[in-house]
Amino acid sequence: MSKEIKTEEQHEIKCFEDKKQPRHSLRVSLDDNNLNIITSAECNNDLGIQNDDLLKSIINSISCYVAGSDKDRFNEKANYAIANFVGFEPKNETEAMLASQMTVTHLLAMEMAKKANLNEQTPEGVDSNVNRMAKLMRTFNHQIETLKKLRTGGKQTIQVQHVNVNEGGQAVVGNVSKGEG
Repeated sequence: MSKEIKTEEQHEIKCFEDKKQPRHSLRVSLDDNNLNIITSAECNNDLGIQNDDLLKSIINSISCYVAGSDKDRFNEKANYAIANFVGFEPKNETEAMLASQMTVTHLLAMEMAKKANLNEQTPEGVDSNVNRMAKLMRTFNHQIETLKKLRTGGKQTIQVQHVNVNEGGQAVVGNVSKGEG
């Protein structure tokens, strides 16, 4: 017995499937020391980057910094980093530059965590790597706050969850300004 799917359900299914599919492709590969950037036509617009040279520069910087000289795993490491970058969904060039910094900061913090956990690590080495990791994680948190401010225009919203007014008291809701006199 088959069930007929309603239009609303079809729409919900389509939305779910769209979320699973990448909106665009952005990958890199290294061939004979040449970095090849493979993108779809929508990539620049989806990432808020109007300048092709800026996109190439950001992708090159992330790829080379994260993968370093590990040519055997360059494509894997670089594409993992690029996926992180794309996940921030930058809306303009400024957000794209910040997202690239955030990508590298996060991946370096994870690298320091990995190094701190090595068995042959000295206590001083563990302390040094944990200290670096903590600094990178704090930096990442500051970067998240900066991205949030960029996206909201720096406006803060305060939401009051609970208000208790005792008997005989008064509560005022709204903007309060001190009057003259």
